[in-house]
Parts: sequence; structure tokens; C-alpha cells
Amino acid sequence: MNLELKQYFLSILVKKDFSESELLQKALKKGYTNIAINEIIESLKEQNFVNDQRLAENIVSYYGGKKGKLWLSQKMQQRGLQKDLIKEVLDVEETVDPQLKDKLAQKFRVTDWSTLDFSIKQKILAFLYRQGFTKAQDILKEWTNPLDENY
Repeated sequence: MNLELKQYFLSILVKKDFSESELLQKALKKGYTNIAINEIIESLKEQNFVNDQRLAENIVSYYGGKKGKLWLSQKMQQRGLQKDLIKEVLDVEETVDPQLKDKLAQKFRVTDWSTLDFSIKQKILAFLYRQGFTKAQDILKEWTNPLDENY
């Protein structure tokens, strides 16, 4: 086993979590062979230094509520996580951070959600879609419902 590569992996894993795929790419750029890389990654997995499941759950807990499923899925794919793992982790109901409504109210100067102008609704929907929320219309309907006791 290549001790230098293991030390390199441990030094970067101290700072943040990396997926197996990201570690593989970093080591290949440094010129290590696939066999040596895979051996060390397996060793780190056994010691729980590398855990793709944990990384995916951390991404969801950090961004969840602020970003939608589509955005989270794309982020996890960029990090090199497997599609079946992404699907498993995102197989929950999409939630919205309550502070997001307040943030949008401030951004678009909304005082009364029940009487939103059409253009403001369009801007809010566009914002929610850009953040990856798949049910942006339902979210806006929930917010603009005058029977909502929170507002």
C-alpha cells in the first residue's frame, strides 16, 4: 500500500468529505495507478473515513429546505455519487425552509401573500425553480393561501 497516497487522502479528508469518485480523480491527476488507489480507498472505507452515504446525507442536511431535489441531485452527481444512492437519499418529501418565505418576502417586498401581483408570482416561481424545487407551484399556493395561520 502506498503510504504517501494514504497520507495525502487523510490530509484532505480532514478538511472536508470527499466521495470515492473525487478521491479517485485526485489521485489519478497525481499519477497513481488505479490498483493502488482502489486499495487505499477500500482501506479508508473500512475505517469509515470515506463514506458516500454519509456525504449524501450531509449534503441533504446542509442544503435541504433551501434547495430543491433537482438541485441536490445535481450537486451529488457533481460530487461523483452513484445515482441509486442519490435516489435513495432523496426519496423523501421535499421540504422548504420556513425562512425561505421570509427571505423572498423581503427580496420582493411582499407584505400580503394573499394579494400577490402576477409578475411577483412569476419571479418567485422562477426563483424556486432555479433552486431546484420540483413543486414550486404547490409551495407558492401554500404561501398565498389566506387560511395559512402562520401568516
